[in-house]
Formats: sequence, structure tokens, C-alpha cells
Amino acid sequence: MSTYATSLMELSKDAVVVEALLLKDRIGDLERKVDFYQKRVELLQSVQHNMRDPERTIACDIIANGELLPDSTGKRYGEGFNVRPLPARR
Repeated sequence: MSTYATSLMELSKDAVVVEALLLKDRIGDLERKVDFYQKRVELLQSVQHNMRDPERTIACDIIANGELLPDSTGKRYGEGFNVRPLPARR
């Protein structure tokens, strides 16, 4: 094998190692993010029984659906509560 081919293979191996390290860091970041939100969901679930309606309904809908449900009549969340979509994430 030529020295050129050997050099290319070594560069390729180095690139794979760098990519693996970057992916490992990304996985660690994602695991921390999951832990961050999991703790908050568990805390909300633990205190839901102490909440009054409509707060309990709001918390349940966010945990179960990831958003508030449409409520054009005001029956679900109470009069005067406007359900607005969240702004788009950047």
C-alpha cells in the first residue's frame, strides 16, 4: 500500500474518532436535558392532587399532551382563559 493510501486511512480513522467524540458529547447533552425535564414533570405530577381546577387541568394537559387543548367555549380552563400557541422555537 502506498504511503498516500496509508495517510488517507489514518486521516479517516482520526475523523471517525473525532466524530465519535462529538456524538458522545451530544448524547451526554441530551441525557442531561431529559433529566432536567423529567424532574420537572415528576414534581408537577407529585403536587397535582393539591392543585385546584383549572390549574390541575392545565398541568395535566401539558404533561399528557405537551400543550393545552383548544378551549373556545371557556369550559375546560375557565372563563377568560385564552389558549395561545407557544411561539416557534429558534
